[in-house]
Amino acid sequence: MELISRGGIFIWALLALALIAGYALVERALYFLGEHRRRLKGLLGSPPGSLSERQALELMAAARAKLWLLSSTGRIAPLVGLLGTISGLMHTFQEIERAGGRTGVSQLAGGVWEALITTAVGLGIAIPALMAYDYFSRLLERLAGELESVLSDE
Repeated sequence: MELISRGGIFIWALLALALIAGYALVERALYFLGEHRRRLKGLLGSPPGSLSERQALELMAAARAKLWLLSSTGRIAPLVGLLGTISGLMHTFQEIERAGGRTGVSQLAGGVWEALITTAVGLGIAIPALMAYDYFSRLLERLAGELESVLSDE
């Protein structure tokens, strides 16, 4: 809780991004572990010549759904963290100016805390979000290859 209070206003935006990324990651993982496998097994296990291009496109669209959330949060979170860093440093320099250049470390610590916390949280959100996005994108590439192979055999 202390990190939230010391992280400044931008920590709230980062927490919202973390929730969005977490939701998308769990939702996609559950999809690929469950429904996707059932749908794929049903389509690819059916008799040859029965998979239509429309079915393949629908399967790809369903598999691609919500991946944009991971990509977007992975790109936006570090920027919000950087904005928090800049805000924290501005706060620090404002304190220096108010004190006429005669400030102690303890007076500057709040702004430095804000800067460091938002940077760390932004990167902590972006790294797993982008890793998950890359992993799911690889699954999509593999799926596209399988579907293309089945469709070309017909």
